[in-house]
Amino acid sequence: MESILGKYLIHAKKPGGVPFFSPGIAMQIIGECKNKKIPIYGIDAVKITDTYTQPFMEHSNDYTSFPGMCVENVWDDAMQFIKSREHLDLYFEVVFPDTPRL
Repeated sequence: MESILGKYLIHAKKPGGVPFFSPGIAMQIIGECKNKKIPIYGIDAVKITDTYTQPFMEHSNDYTSFPGMCVENVWDDAMQFIKSREHLDLYFEVVFPDTPRL
């Protein structure tokens, strides 16, 4: 059985071996995590150009710091979080259990 990320890696940009995805693909990954009840640990946002990768902490979110938040709210919040940033030309890493490093 192919991993969730496995089928999306063809769409990833991989600076430093970390897979980052466009907002639409990142939301698809989160949707699959939701369907399979896999928790989301965080969302990391970066701007990727030919010459640099710039992380943006203000456009990233750590869900491990919200222990009282129920899992369903994490998936929905993660999707809304990314959707609200679609216009910023950012790529997103979705961090969840067994997220591979390439």
